[in-house]
Amino acid sequence: MLASLIYRSQIIENVDKEMILEVVKNANHRNKKREISGLLFFDAPFFFQVLEGPQESIKALYRKILQDPRHSNVVLLVDETIKARQYPNLGMHFLDIEKIKSIDLSLAEYREKNHLNPANNNFDSKIEKFICQFIEYKYKSNLRHAIANGLKQFSYPVIQEHSNSIAEPPNGYAFAFQSVIDCRQRKTVFVEALARGPDGQGAKEYLSSMSQAEFAHYDMHSTEDAISLAAQLGIEKLSVNFSPNTIFQSIDTADKLGAMLERYGFNPNQLVAEITESDFIGNHHLAPNIIAKLRASGVKLAVDDFGAGYAGLSLLAQFQPDILKIDSGLIGSISSSGPKQSIVRAIHDCADSLAISVVAEGIEHENDFQYLTSIGISQFQGHLFHTPKLNSYTAHQW
Repeated sequence: MLASLIYRSQIIENVDKEMILEVVKNANHRNKKREISGLLFFDAPFFFQVLEGPQESIKALYRKILQDPRHSNVVLLVDETIKARQYPNLGMHFLDIEKIKSIDLSLAEYREKNHLNPANNNFDSKIEKFICQFIEYKYKSNLRHAIANGLKQFSYPVIQEHSNSIAEPPNGYAFAFQSVIDCRQRKTVFVEALARGPDGQGAKEYLSSMSQAEFAHYDMHSTEDAISLAAQLGIEKLSVNFSPNTIFQSIDTADKLGAMLERYGFNPNQLVAEITESDFIGNHHLAPNIIAKLRASGVKLAVDDFGAGYAGLSLLAQFQPDILKIDSGLIGSISSSGPKQSIVRAIHDCADSLAISVVAEGIEHENDFQYLTSIGISQFQGHLFHTPKLNSYTAHQW
């Protein structure tokens, strides 16, 4: 089965042009034996490579590229099966953009002269569009922006050695507390109450085991427990996840929530109400009025797991929350995924134009954190910064 794979990368500083040419020469010989063909563009210090050939051979070669210490910032753009090669001549054709410019030829003229155009002159293909983006600086400008900002520009806090004592929920429902931090302002923005089972089970496992009656009771009383625990633990700004049945059930929701907050010494402006993207969609005819009342009271609204549902950007056309939390499925391994980078950049740019704060959820790896800071995201949540503990909260220090 034939496959096409496209990636971009950056060469490390101590690799010169002669070394690159020698590597290309040796790789070209090996690729012919493996029946791999394609194009390799170089515009110092960036590479952009198109590989075509047997699927297993392509995957094996890409694994070697990932392990090659001369490459950095390797990002996969396309990995898919194809019907036929666009560049059928076996081997790897090296195109040095700087050299092509020096001989006063356009790239189109150079490719035509050296028979490097796609099969049937199909310049409308996905590969050709990626090539145009690279040549037109769209990808390189993003990389250069990241380098200019410095991938090590932002630091993140460490956990203090001591932890507050374990708190007791009045209705017996447990929570773990995890900070959302702002690395630019070097502060904790708010702390999310994460539902947990009595033995620390995750929310999905715990809640799915409940009967309908048990869940109804949980839905009614768990918010109070989250607020009570936060008060006991000295948390100043709290985020709570609400189900649509809880938050959209009555026009009096804002008043009831305000009374509950007051009972435990909180003001409404100390609360962030999180609702998942998918829960905004439905026949909740009271939702607009309830949201308006919550906002009027001072409660901030966040869309949780954005990108995991089917509403997407159409939701933002109808409703603009205060905070957008990008789903961890889009965040994990983003430093090496071209599609995820494009999607998250678009979400961030859209939210920024609407004056909506963006939080990247599920940060577990340093590389992902550094990439996200390079594109302008500064608010984060995840185990890289803070592992939540049951009915307890550990503060940060910078």
